[in-house]
Amino acid sequence: MARGIAGRKARRWQRAARTPRSIYPAEKPFGNCAMNSLPKLLENPKRVAKLVERERAARRPVLGWSGLAPRFDPQIAMFGDRVEVTVHPKSPAYRAGMRTGDVVIGGKIHVPGYGDVPLQNLDQLKLPAGTEINVRFCRPGATGALAKEATIAFKLARWLRMPEWEKRPQVACGKRVLQKERPQFLAKMVTYLRDNIPATSVAAQAYRYVAFLVTVRDNDKNKGIYTKHKTSAAALGVSRRTVLDLDLMLRWFGVVRLLEKPTEERNCNIIEITWPDPNKPIQPKPTAPAPPSTSAVAPTPSPAGSVRHLRFDSEDA
Repeated sequence: MARGIAGRKARRWQRAARTPRSIYPAEKPFGNCAMNSLPKLLENPKRVAKLVERERAARRPVLGWSGLAPRFDPQIAMFGDRVEVTVHPKSPAYRAGMRTGDVVIGGKIHVPGYGDVPLQNLDQLKLPAGTEINVRFCRPGATGALAKEATIAFKLARWLRMPEWEKRPQVACGKRVLQKERPQFLAKMVTYLRDNIPATSVAAQAYRYVAFLVTVRDNDKNKGIYTKHKTSAAALGVSRRTVLDLDLMLRWFGVVRLLEKPTEERNCNIIEITWPDPNKPIQPKPTAPAPPSTSAVAPTPSPAGSVRHLRFDSEDA
């Protein structure tokens, strides 16, 4: 038997000679939807259609997102031409300097090529990401008086990869729902969840979860509801992941308030059912305090623009 490089080449040629050759040319990948033969095109019409649609979607411009949403305030609505907005914390409007509670003058945003567009109709234009818009707004002060007007310009960003319900304005939690208010609360939740949650099936599951918490687990004598996702999932016949998503969703829309997180003695959350309050400002999350300094002597502040050199003395010195 032949060995070495010559032997391997000989065996390779023998295998190639025994392998039947196709009557069609060498197949090329489906990239760019370039079908190399008519029989292959006839065998895979659905795959070709998917690839064509994928290529068309790749050529379409990516939809832009501003992060602004109108918010109803009865005091601001008295002026007629001003709209209070909710600003998403990860949006380009937030990075440009706008905050929740700012008032858009005229309730319109200037878009080049379209003119002044009402804020509620901005998403209907389906502007591509990178489009620059101009917003003229003012910020209420501590006494409620509006400060001077300001105009900022920022570019729309790509939509974030997040659930559809999280793209809606966040609602603050109001007062707790008492036992005598449960029938009225459940009747209101039918339309409230349907209007805020885009998917009808998800809104129905959220209503089931709220009704279960209100009618079965809630009690006015207790501080709140001691709930476990495992117990709620078994009662509703769904997975724990579904219950966790529903819990986060209801917190976003102001229906559930988290009072306490699990501790070493209690392995569950304490929550309470609340009335949604759209007029109440969203409280920012508390930031972690800075770690204490290990040095006994407080460092002296350095002037702006200077470089401060630190020297660490070793124990042997």
